[in-house]
Amino acid sequence: MNSPDRVLEACQRLWQKRGLKDFTMDELAAEAGLSKRTVYKHFRSKEEILTRVVERMMEDISAESQRLLDEGCPAEAIFQHMMDYLLVRGSFLTSQRSLEEILRYYPHLWQKISDFRLQRLDYVVNSVTGRSEASTPPGIDARIAKAVIIS
Repeated sequence: MNSPDRVLEACQRLWQKRGLKDFTMDELAAEAGLSKRTVYKHFRSKEEILTRVVERMMEDISAESQRLLDEGCPAEAIFQHMMDYLLVRGSFLTSQRSLEEILRYYPHLWQKISDFRLQRLDYVVNSVTGRSEASTPPGIDARIAKAVIIS
């Protein structure tokens, strides 16, 4: 694994264990098994690292949801799988503590996550509801499904 990936993985582990604000760049470098200088060679700040971790999670979620859409999975399976995916792979990001810290200390990152969530959800719902009637579960209103998932 290259140095930037090691930093991102270490950041995700520390974020999961201690939250966003409770680790330093020195601790991050140690967790990654790199010098602090090497970390700063690849990233200008902790905020840039946190942003990249979130962007990488968004890329993973997009790829996973696209895979499910391409396989023609039913809407219920896609939504259930994505919720499970977020709770397992994105647990560092979805905890109450993380959400509160992002909102308080990194409002621009909160906005980025919020925008992504709405855009991706719209894309998935529109893709599923654009399929044949047989693949869309009866009685599902796309607006209600989006509201439930967003909440």
